[in-house]
Amino acid sequence: MLSRYQACRAIPALFLAFVACDGFIAVDGHVFARAEGDTVLPSQAFVDRNAPDTTGLMRLDGAVVSVFHVPADTALADSAQVWVDHDTTSSNGHFHTASVTAPSRFTALLRVRRAGYRPVDATFVHDTILHRAIVILTPEGTRR
Repeated sequence: MLSRYQACRAIPALFLAFVACDGFIAVDGHVFARAEGDTVLPSQAFVDRNAPDTTGLMRLDGAVVSVFHVPADTALADSAQVWVDHDTTSSNGHFHTASVTAPSRFTALLRVRRAGYRPVDATFVHDTILHRAIVILTPEGTRR
């Protein structure tokens, strides 16, 4: 049996071992909207890669952003899944999701939805803690 002193010394080591077994995923970014009637491109999402110039695009509030740690989970009906994070864009189009995840490299999926705009899904490789995303949504009814 451990003495009280030994037990107290063991707690930080146990905590560190527990935390070290988990990974972390965060996605930070902005959602923009193309002008009404703009039929140049479909909705697009750029995660950890260069996005086109967003000058002149409107920052879009109220878009629901979901990050699925397992892309196959998008087919599940239960929205309270363990491996999904959600956020809604603020008035300046900003969103941020963050949570504990598997401690390995894997493919994740960014999904963005807002009423009146064409949806977009984008897979990306989770190989770093923080991912950057730029999303550009196209208004509904503007199919090319």
